[in-house]
This record gives sequence, structure tokens and C-alpha cells, in this order.
Amino acid sequence: MANLPETPQWEDGIYQIEVSDPVLGGPDGISNRQGKQLASRTLYLKQQVEKGGSDLAKHIAAADPHTQYAPKASPTFTGTPTAPTPENSDNSKKLATTEFVAKALAALAGSAPETLDTLKELADALGNDPNFATTVLNKLAEKLAKDQNGADIPDPALFVKNLGLGEGSALPVGVPVPWPSATPPTGWLKCNGAAFSAEEYPELAKAYPTNKLPDLRGEFIRGWDDGRGMDTGRAILSAQGDAIRNIYGEFKTVNTENYSIWNQ
Repeated sequence: MANLPETPQWEDGIYQIEVSDPVLGGPDGISNRQGKQLASRTLYLKQQVEKGGSDLAKHIAAADPHTQYAPKASPTFTGTPTAPTPENSDNSKKLATTEFVAKALAALAGSAPETLDTLKELADALGNDPNFATTVLNKLAEKLAKDQNGADIPDPALFVKNLGLGEGSALPVGVPVPWPSATPPTGWLKCNGAAFSAEEYPELAKAYPTNKLPDLRGEFIRGWDDGRGMDTGRAILSAQGDAIRNIYGEFKTVNTENYSIWNQ
């Protein structure tokens, strides 16, 4: 006994044996038509199920089974994708749409002066420095710390000179200055006649070659005559003792006949 041949195809309908049909066997016999059609359907369905299982296994094993979709990590979009526009004040990691960027640029340009209301003008003003933020931070790192009180100045001597407080300042080294305190300010010495070191105070030694400070305690500073003729013969840095000026006047006689003078 042979089996009916099966063809893997879908039969749209199953033949109905009529009462008038003769009994006829064989592969194409009318009596075997229903069985042949049903067998073809079954083989077709079996192959489809097997193919579906194989495709599913390949799909699961594939590294990127959905090539039509963009990956979650570093996706590359095509066409015209859209996204929700965040609020103007949003500072999160949401997508910045063109609408969001346009609003941010408009807000920036709206509050900027006319000479800085475009990105090119702003870049020109910043010197086209792509590392402008780093440059600013580096410059800020060079600032002096208030709590150091000037101790972090790289060149204190030059700093004092630039302030006009060192050599060549408005007050030359060696000039006497009144000071309303028993303690002189920093960098100053008392005019008390004390000796000083020319190595330690070279500029002061130029003003006082004897390496000795003038002693002005209880004294008045007297100006040098310098050819005026009022105080001739006295040199610079010399001291003057007591001086009696020439006093000019007249003595007159008294007529004792008109009144008397006596002591009580």
C-alpha cells in the first residue's frame, strides 16, 4: 500500500465527496482528493512552524536583530525625528531641541548689547579662545588671598616700589616726618640720634653719611639758611644751641620834680 503524495501548499478548500461520485482510488483518484488536500495543508503548516522556530532562534541569537531601530547607546537617527521641548529653565540631561536652543539664544541676545548680540561678535570679544573658561579660572588662581595680608605677593619690594612707597617715592629716604605715636610705623626709624648699619640701610646712609640718625627729641627742625643771610655759618644737619637775638631800644630820663617813685 502506497502513501498519498503531499505537496507543502495551502489548500483554500477541501473537496466534498458527492453521492454521485464514483469510488476511484490512486494518487489522483476522487476518493483520495480530500486526504491529499488535508495532507498538503498539514505539511505546509508544519514547515511554517519549523521555519518560525528557526527564525526566532536566529533573532534571539543575533547581536542586533532590529537593524531598523536606532540603538539606545549613541543612536543615529534618520529622517526628521522630534522630541519634547524642555522648559527654558531646564538644566537636566534632556534633549535640547532646536526650539529650546533658539529660545536660549534669543534670551541671550535679547539681554546683550548690540555689539555682542551674535555668536560671532561674542567669540570675537572673547578673543576666539575656545578654552575661555579655563583661561578665566587660571587668571582667578593668580589673585591674592585676603587672609594672607599680602604675604603671597611674589615680589614685595617691587610691589612697595610700584605703590610709590619705596625708593623714589613721594617721601625720599631720610626725610624727617612728624608721627603722633611713640612707636614709628613699619619701615621707619626714630630720630633719636641712634647709629644704624649702612649695609642694612644703604639708602639711609646716603642721606646721613655718618650712619647716625639726627636727634630731634625736644627740638624744632630749623631750615637751612641756604644763602639767605638770616642764619649764616650753620651747616646742614648741624644742631643749634641757645641763641640771644640783638635787642634794640631807648632809655629815657624821668622828671622827679613832678612825681615821686617809691617802693612799699
